[in-house]
Amino acid sequence: MRRDSIPVGGAIVALVDSLGLEPVRALSDSSGRFDLRAPRSGTYRLRVDAVGFARVISVPFELAPQERRAQRIHLVAATQRLTSLEIRARSRCDVKPAEGTQVALLWTEAQKSLQASLLSAGRGPLLAYDQDLIDYDSAFRRVKASTRTSLAARADEGYSSASPRALRDLGYAQRLAGANVYFGPDARVLLSDDFAATHCFNIEDRDPTSGRRVGLRFSPIVAPKRGYIGITGVLWLDRESFSLDRVEFTYRPRQSDDHPDSTFGGTARFARLANGQVIISRWELRTPVFLSVIEMSTRVPTGNARASNERERLVVVRVARGTTRAVSDDPSPLPVVNASLRRGDPPPDCDGFVADPARSDLPGTVMDRAARGVTGVRVRASWTLLLADGAPAREQWAESGADAQGRFVLCALPRGVELTVVARSDRVTSTPTVLTLGAAPPTPLVLGVR
Repeated sequence: MRRDSIPVGGAIVALVDSLGLEPVRALSDSSGRFDLRAPRSGTYRLRVDAVGFARVISVPFELAPQERRAQRIHLVAATQRLTSLEIRARSRCDVKPAEGTQVALLWTEAQKSLQASLLSAGRGPLLAYDQDLIDYDSAFRRVKASTRTSLAARADEGYSSASPRALRDLGYAQRLAGANVYFGPDARVLLSDDFAATHCFNIEDRDPTSGRRVGLRFSPIVAPKRGYIGITGVLWLDRESFSLDRVEFTYRPRQSDDHPDSTFGGTARFARLANGQVIISRWELRTPVFLSVIEMSTRVPTGNARASNERERLVVVRVARGTTRAVSDDPSPLPVVNASLRRGDPPPDCDGFVADPARSDLPGTVMDRAARGVTGVRVRASWTLLLADGAPAREQWAESGADAQGRFVLCALPRGVELTVVARSDRVTSTPTVLTLGAAPPTPLVLGVR
């Protein structure tokens, strides 16, 4: 708690042993309380870090076997506010910023929010969680496909990255199963030694959305090798509270000459709950989808033969995003599919969703009586699950908009649960189809509308 006896929630409390190791850590709750279990008896200290407060390290104390000890910690507000920062040495980019510098101050405060997010993972409350996958045309104007899965989940369940070592060695876009898979940095990546060893930091003071924030920009230390895709971005902090508002990043080098640098990348927004936990309340990832094209050239100088050249053409701008909300709140509208398709365009897929072995994707087509694809139709699968933590059963659902050929895909459907699937628009509807998905890939579903 603070000197004025006001409890501090969300403080990171670590138990430090005589060797300087941290066997356990925990977050304080809304009343400032925490509970740490020492692995063995011995001499320990408590180290407390909280956003906006100076670090506190307690005097050493002894813990006997089976002893339970109450410890009171007083925190002191940080004396330097971010509002008083004078932006200096703008061109300088520091690797592992030295203690006492402005860059180090910002990085220390950002780390506290990131560490609190890690400690909150898997422990946050169940919220309504909407995960969307939206495909736009190559001009990023019209919607070619859209799908949403809405369920009760914890905020961290939909946003996770690859291992820090894999991102350092292979990059933030990797070729997996014949397709480019793009990654964004999560808290574990940003706090890792692999990230710190390959990025430098400097101060960015112009948040385009609010003058209340100051940024810590991160950039690759060296130019990436050929074929390697890295990221550059900003961690934006509130100047008054020191809390981390969001992380923004873009991919480097630029992924398409037809779009500005800011098109492909992402954002993760952080929120502190009343119980002190820190969650990612909203996130978005914008990535390109390319199609290999064989081009025939004109005559080659040595004869009349024609040479072929393979290149990649941008066909889709894919937006994957997740949003948490109160269970009683309505979700935001999902964009309506309104783009015409080119010949040979592939059907919608769920490649932007986090893979889950307990769930399956269900593709299908909406057809009229003449066996023609019907566009402008919403397809919804709904089900009821008994939730963990004693929460009551609640209806959950996935929704997809049929494309210009009537094709759809419902993402992240649970296996072994009875699903009810219906296609509906203002003009047509289908008879409800009841099914249960098993371990094998499901047969594409055909829904007839009248």
